[in-house]
Amino acid sequence: DATTTITQSPTLTVTNTVAPTDIAAPQTLTYTIVVDNTGNTSLTNVAVVDPQATTGPAYVSGDSNSNDIMEVDETWTYTATYEATQADIDNGSDIVHTASVTTTEVTTAVTDDATTTINQVAVMELTKTDSLADTDVSGDDSAGDIITYTITVRNTGNVTLSNIVVTDNDANIPAGDETIASLAPGTSVDISATYTLTQADIDAGSYANQASAIADSPGNTVDVSDVSDDPDTATPDDPTTTNFTPQPAIELVKTAVYSDTNTNSVQDAGDQITYTFTVTNTGNVTVSSISIDDALTGSNDLAISPADLAPGATGTASATYTITQADMDAGFVSNSATATGDSPGNTDDVSDVSDNGDDTDGNTTDDATVVNFTPQPAIELVKTAVYSDTNTNSVQDAGDQITYTFTVTNTGNVTVSSISIDDALTGSNDLAISPADLAPGETGTASATYTITQADMDAGFVSNSATATGDSPGNTDDVSDVSDNGDDTDGNTTDDAT
Repeated sequence: DATTTITQSPTLTVTNTVAPTDIAAPQTLTYTIVVDNTGNTSLTNVAVVDPQATTGPAYVSGDSNSNDIMEVDETWTYTATYEATQADIDNGSDIVHTASVTTTEVTTAVTDDATTTINQVAVMELTKTDSLADTDVSGDDSAGDIITYTITVRNTGNVTLSNIVVTDNDANIPAGDETIASLAPGTSVDISATYTLTQADIDAGSYANQASAIADSPGNTVDVSDVSDDPDTATPDDPTTTNFTPQPAIELVKTAVYSDTNTNSVQDAGDQITYTFTVTNTGNVTVSSISIDDALTGSNDLAISPADLAPGATGTASATYTITQADMDAGFVSNSATATGDSPGNTDDVSDVSDNGDDTDGNTTDDATVVNFTPQPAIELVKTAVYSDTNTNSVQDAGDQITYTFTVTNTGNVTVSSISIDDALTGSNDLAISPADLAPGETGTASATYTITQADMDAGFVSNSATATGDSPGNTDDVSDVSDNGDDTDGNTTDDAT
């Protein structure tokens, strides 16, 4: 028999593909391994290995007669999977899987690699929100109140960040809270910080604050950073602004001290009142350039000291007023002043009408400052006589005349008006003096005549008193005096008959 020798050439090819070929987050990678029998003999005991696979490789298709023998030109397909982890993303290196195929006939493994590329994104985002607490329970925004910030650090990239340090140069972060050891993608950590408001902040009307953070990405140092954003605005990476409500207000108290300038122990015209103006800042912002307008004292733009007042602070000024006779006759001086100042960024927008500082008078706000006087109405009438030898016989006898002069002096501290004389001897009734109205210290006179009778001559004298009567302010006939003879050497200095 003739024999033909056949040369067996067992060969195969392997194609390993992966989907997807690049990733940016943990996910499942699916490998398709295709094995082709490219030789001239069947292959047995086909073994497909991927040591890195999470599952598989597992046979899918290709054994046309299901005899577990790879016939010539058959193509068998296998699949495997791999669960890419965050560690893979953090590592950043390509994920390379090698599929190896051997058979009984092909003892040297035939391999093929499938590669997935890692796309690393290292980024973080800071947001900062604010909450203002009325720490001093004043009911308004004021120095000493505390802003509490919540700083949220979020890993918006796809790699783990480490050694995160949050910095806020103005707010206080509790020691130890500023450092975050590690932050996985998609996670966040909240940090609290506080800031105590100053008066300058309140005066400015708002306070803006911004935090910052730095971090390490895998294999790098301080390569990731961000500044905080205010999530309440559309502007990216803007400071967090806390706005305040300005409540400018001042309170003016005007008090009075009476001075007996002429030291006569009587309240009268020419004495002085010293007014003290006390301005208190009762608002929550600084009020500057505060001045007093007081028409009574002639004060216009009278500066207080100090002229600029922080909330709760007090400034003062003073002015004097000289009392007039009209004031004395009125019985009082009543007056209000006005304080005016500037709130931050404004001019003359803060004002107050004065209060008298006495909250026991039934009026606790803006009541006028009143200085009352004690009226002391008084007049003094002196009646003097001049004898006339009417018949020129050089003898005092019946028919001669006496001319009486009535002199009235206002010895009180208020004007006395409508002064008249009643004198029964001369038959004078409501005899007007001139002038009839007398200010304190002024003098008015009148005169009347009397004809001597024989009875007077027989009696040897004529003795008589008159009475002056007038009106004090607001009254009628309430001031009177019986005449004196004007001779204080007769042992009687008051009201002795003429």
